[in-house]
Amino acid sequence: MESVILSGPGQVKIRRKYPLPSGFTDPYDSNFDPLYNNDPFAPQEEPEEEAEPYFVWRRNAPFLYDSVSVYNLEWPSLTVDFMDDSKNFRVKNGSLTQRLLLGTHTSGTETEFAMVAELRTGVYSLRENMTTCENYNGFVSARKNKENNPAQPSYPSLDIKAKIVHPGEINRISHVPGTHFSFITQSNNGTLYQFDYSKHPFNPRDVKTSLPQLVLGGGHSSEGYGITWNSSKKLVSCASDGSLCLWDMNARSATQTKSHSGVADGVPVLTPISTYSNTGTTFTTSGTHKSVNTSVNTSSNNTGTNGNTNNNTNTDSVEEKNALNDVEFLYNDDNVVITASDDGNVYLVDLRSASTGKRNNDLSRFNTDLSHNSHVSNSVELAMTSVASVDSGVNCLSVNTFNNNYFVCGCENGNIYLYDLRMPSKSVLLLDHHKESVSQIEFNRACCGLFASSSNDATVCIFDIGCRGQELRFVHQGHKAQVNDISWAKLNPYQAGHVGFTLASVSQDNLLQCFTPNYSSL
Repeated sequence: MESVILSGPGQVKIRRKYPLPSGFTDPYDSNFDPLYNNDPFAPQEEPEEEAEPYFVWRRNAPFLYDSVSVYNLEWPSLTVDFMDDSKNFRVKNGSLTQRLLLGTHTSGTETEFAMVAELRTGVYSLRENMTTCENYNGFVSARKNKENNPAQPSYPSLDIKAKIVHPGEINRISHVPGTHFSFITQSNNGTLYQFDYSKHPFNPRDVKTSLPQLVLGGGHSSEGYGITWNSSKKLVSCASDGSLCLWDMNARSATQTKSHSGVADGVPVLTPISTYSNTGTTFTTSGTHKSVNTSVNTSSNNTGTNGNTNNNTNTDSVEEKNALNDVEFLYNDDNVVITASDDGNVYLVDLRSASTGKRNNDLSRFNTDLSHNSHVSNSVELAMTSVASVDSGVNCLSVNTFNNNYFVCGCENGNIYLYDLRMPSKSVLLLDHHKESVSQIEFNRACCGLFASSSNDATVCIFDIGCRGQELRFVHQGHKAQVNDISWAKLNPYQAGHVGFTLASVSQDNLLQCFTPNYSSL
């Protein structure tokens, strides 16, 4: 059998395999005399191109996954979040239904929407290990399955159940714990919005005005990418202006919107209980927000030709350096949050200092020297200290839900660090499998050591810190563009053991992918 590459005027390459007829000489043979080949247009031997990772992944996908669902959205989404349906978990007719929260990213060219999607995936009673099957005929196309079983719905499927007009782009979206229809969004203008999609039509008539159930304003002056909840329905958000806001969702709003951009009048407005800054020198209580001043006096270094100090340029650079990119509550601790900063530090903040005005001694259990920390205020004793420091900006972090002493953080240089809060001086583990910046990282709440990370290199990696020396367990290469966000299905260990560990990811090329790796792969 000989392999020949035919190339025509359209530069089309076709690989054929057939036996060479007797009596003919292979023109690509090294022993062929070129003097007998006078055709200047004769095809020349071309080097074989290296196979792209995507096509390699697509060829091997049936052996690596229990299920893979790929959906092409109308617009790319910057965020994705599985709604907590663990209490309503039910397998019906061989399928499992879960809900997803998505957003649109049109860059201001079209109306922005917050979307609620319903994902239906099949649950198989018998798990086939493809690596042990010599001949497997179980792959049936969706069209053939529908022809044979017209009454049986095709799996998997994705249905958009609600599209809600949203003011501005959606950077982050999060399901409100303990509710069935409510979720919170964080926009690119620094404002947060709460929606109840049961009170909105599927196709809104007015696509220019948004009708949220609650507006969370007066906290941030720039966009943010971090929101987290505690068990008492208190919300903490962070933003790129270096501010950290605490919101009480049980409190009543005293004001309503009026002439708010993109929002209808009369919507209740909630202000934050307290606001922290990255420098730890300013915080306010009782919902009275003050602007965070992060500028420093550098008149001796930044002076123009007229002798005036360029304060605006310096303030912008300091705010960019002190930007807070992500925040999360410590598991089973409603008073302490951990946040990631662009300056390469991970900070620990005790929210009880907002009400007492004193530094809480409970932070001493993390073995951190607060007296020598430059980010602790002298005028206001606010418990805000650095527990980790790396040589690159920290984009995201996640706390282990089984042991809140451990957390992982993803950095701009592609590295992932595992830290122990009891020994914050040095990282426990360094993972450098990503080639570009890490965009999101999240622990699985059904398995103690399993966490996933996404990156701008278009990959999603799954790690297990319990496997020493072989932490990388799975690499998903189904995306061709940078992955913006990921989310684990919020199932308990029993439910995850029944249907698998499902992960959703969204990328810049409008793709939403939901996949469940095979147990043998993990």
